[in-house]
Amino acid sequence: MLKKNVIVKFILAILLIMAIIAISDTRVSAAFRFAMTADTKDDDCSMSGNVGVNPYLDEMVRDMKTLGAQVFLCGGDLVHGGTGGPHGSSQTAQFAKWNELTSAFDGARYMVPGNRDIRPLVCPRSVWQSAFSYLPDNGPAGEQGLNYYVDFGNTRIIASCDQWDTNPDGSTTWPTNQTWVNKDWLEEILTQTENEGFEHIFVLGHTPGHAGDFHRLVAHGVDAYFCGDLHSYVVSRPEGDNTTLQAIVGTGGYRSGSGFLLVEVDGPMVTAKYYKDLNGDGYFLDVADSFVITVPEPTTLTLLSITSVSIFLRRRRQKHN
Repeated sequence: MLKKNVIVKFILAILLIMAIIAISDTRVSAAFRFAMTADTKDDDCSMSGNVGVNPYLDEMVRDMKTLGAQVFLCGGDLVHGGTGGPHGSSQTAQFAKWNELTSAFDGARYMVPGNRDIRPLVCPRSVWQSAFSYLPDNGPAGEQGLNYYVDFGNTRIIASCDQWDTNPDGSTTWPTNQTWVNKDWLEEILTQTENEGFEHIFVLGHTPGHAGDFHRLVAHGVDAYFCGDLHSYVVSRPEGDNTTLQAIVGTGGYRSGSGFLLVEVDGPMVTAKYYKDLNGDGYFLDVADSFVITVPEPTTLTLLSITSVSIFLRRRRQKHN
């Protein structure tokens, strides 16, 4: 009897090890982390010398680095903007200040413009493209730094501009911002991304709902859409459970309420934590929220292993009943 129990335990151990190995084998790509926030413009323009950017932005960048972020995404409204800007600063000066405050970030920085970054006539896209000439130029002609994509292992991040200084036909309606998406390019790059077999797809924009084009992201199985515009933190799945998640993180622009999202991609698993300075110690290292973006589906081997254990145990119970 003792020998039989030893054999049973050995078989169970083998089956459980098979299940663990099967789960581990799904982690085919090295984990990486990226931070995301938006609306880093200064909401308190009375502070002298801030030239339109949250003066505490460098503190958030410091803590993004501490938490191991390799990429920094910003979903628009980097600066206050305007013809003169606070204290007479130009759009160019405000963008320069943003670059200065985020320059200590060791990894890559990727942004899309918001309605304060690009405006008809007074803040043309050319000023943005000149200030952020380091952004990729792999999108449509003339849209460097506006529409582009970057790849990290099993993941593609697509920057999709939804704030413009002209209408699609090139006309302007001053001073109203033009809100639209280059749908042809976005459809093309999403289809290409699926065909190339990327495990995760993230899209970065400025407006919630991506200027009315959110359904396209859902149709292509995008994991999450990151944006701002609203100066708040809201996470939801607008089109239902198990569809594209939308994270509004428009909290980059003032000291007391500032916060950023830290996303970790580890093979098929994607999780996120929202960090703030909750205790007022000057560090954005307090977790205010956490959630799962994507959960891996069980592999066939995992299911077979778990099923085998279940069947084996059921037969054992039946035999002793």
